[in-house]
Amino acid sequence: MKQIRFLLAFLLLAALAAIPGRGAFRDVPADAYYKNPVDWAVESGVTDGVSEDAFAPDAPCTRAQIVGFLWKLAGRPESEPLTRFEDVDPESWYYAPICWAVENGVTDGVSDSEFQPDRTCTRAEGAAFLYKYYGREAVTGAVPFHDVSRSDWFHSAVLWCAQKGVVSGVTRTEFAPFEVFTRAHIVTMLCRAETSEPPRPVTGVYLGVRNYGAVSDKDAMVHRFWYQGSEHPAAIPSEGGAYTIQNQLQEGGVYTLLFRDGVLLMAEEAEASQLTEVPALPVYQIRKQPGGAVVSPAAAQIGDWAVESEDAVYLTEAPVTYTPPVQGTPGVKTLRNFLLTAMEPVGTTLYVYGGGWNWQDTAADHAASAIGVSDSWVRFFRSQDAGYDYKNPDAAQSWYPFGGWNQYHCHGLDCSGYVGWALYNTIETASGSTGCVTFADRQAKLFEDKGLGSCSGSVGRLLPGDVFSMQGHVWISLGTCSDGSILILHSTPSPSRSGVKGGGVQLSAIGSAGSEAAQLAEKYMSACWPEWYQRYPIRICEPGSYLSCVGHFTWSDRFDPEGCRQMAPAELLRDLFGF
Repeated sequence: MKQIRFLLAFLLLAALAAIPGRGAFRDVPADAYYKNPVDWAVESGVTDGVSEDAFAPDAPCTRAQIVGFLWKLAGRPESEPLTRFEDVDPESWYYAPICWAVENGVTDGVSDSEFQPDRTCTRAEGAAFLYKYYGREAVTGAVPFHDVSRSDWFHSAVLWCAQKGVVSGVTRTEFAPFEVFTRAHIVTMLCRAETSEPPRPVTGVYLGVRNYGAVSDKDAMVHRFWYQGSEHPAAIPSEGGAYTIQNQLQEGGVYTLLFRDGVLLMAEEAEASQLTEVPALPVYQIRKQPGGAVVSPAAAQIGDWAVESEDAVYLTEAPVTYTPPVQGTPGVKTLRNFLLTAMEPVGTTLYVYGGGWNWQDTAADHAASAIGVSDSWVRFFRSQDAGYDYKNPDAAQSWYPFGGWNQYHCHGLDCSGYVGWALYNTIETASGSTGCVTFADRQAKLFEDKGLGSCSGSVGRLLPGDVFSMQGHVWISLGTCSDGSILILHSTPSPSRSGVKGGGVQLSAIGSAGSEAAQLAEKYMSACWPEWYQRYPIRICEPGSYLSCVGHFTWSDRFDPEGCRQMAPAELLRDLFGF
């Protein structure tokens, strides 16, 4: 009898041992990537599985299920009853979660009357649910996945998930936004959001592209950064050709940087201030040069401008102060205001091939779509001398954009970048709208497209404010002088007094060296921009090469209330400058 009782007790214990404990699911292997997240979800009360011993990790997660997970994570709060969705039964298990989700802005449903609770959730929708649940935090930067572009409705959600370390994608470069969102995916992302330490930003210097001048695949470029005492390589996402981060980085600039798995997800310009005491941290000097910036140890003094981080101090340039001799008024669409505006960058902005174009060379960069003369143009002009060469054959010594991308677009302006900036500042009142930079041979037509006047394909008589497009160049007329010479405004790589082609935005003459237009250019460039004039003589342009017309724009009379089109160049300059 004793043996029988012992045998029965043994069998009972064995049977109890065979019953799975809470969260011990037979379909969750011990080595699965989602094993710990599933355990966390069970312990947190987020889920009990689909049965006592099954979790169904690969099963599609429905819209109702993901809302249910989030509702449980929030503590199963009560909400006001909801009647707007015809496909949500008040007796269903997901009624309370959906009421809560709508009330708290986690979802609005798929329409005013449908929630579609049983529809499979996509990975994009899953990211959006989490992003909204955690408060729709404002995010800036770039998504590291090639299949998520800035125009996608889920871009901010995926960017937030990537920056918080919540999602890794199906590969390093693919998010697969329209693939099925599984139950394993959601508990993994929730677990990471709740328990993982997100990547920490660092303060560092952008050094430039590795092997500058020898690589041309923009998407595969390796970018160099200096932080925590050494150089670090990183990839930067293209965002489907938007190149958001690349367009804001300037070599030698100091930024707050967020990296994840060797990919730069965010870069924000760090704010500099004057040092009030000698820092105890390591101090670095930044030298901006073609081919890549260089960081080296230095000493700091009280009063120096610098960016201070947790582990280093980076010396920077002092703020720029520049007041043009004359200035236009943003958004005033008159010929006179256009000419005043076009004078602002004269004599302080060097010629940079691709300057004013974005990094990928498709449209205006941020400086050419901003109100006012860019600090970066003024800084670059002041950092150079008469030896500035816009195009050195040696990439390591050149500010030219070798490889098909505009690495130094922010340093100055080329001809179309300049005219596009002048147009933007005439028709816009705030920075950040779509720019007006286009190919030189299309620039005159763009003025007509903006409704400011008419464009023809003939030369005719050049009047003040006319925009003249050639094949490969565009310039602004200030009128035809009595001797037939033409005074113009343009950005061109004219030779310096040392014979080096650098030039930039300037007054020039079409005609002969002794012409009236040349004398006027000499008078105003020497009087208003003496630092420039010391470096560069007046450019004399040959009529034969400068009057090959592709497009000739002339302002409409209704935009010329002051009658500038009727003025001779000398009279026009007296009116603009007051002498």
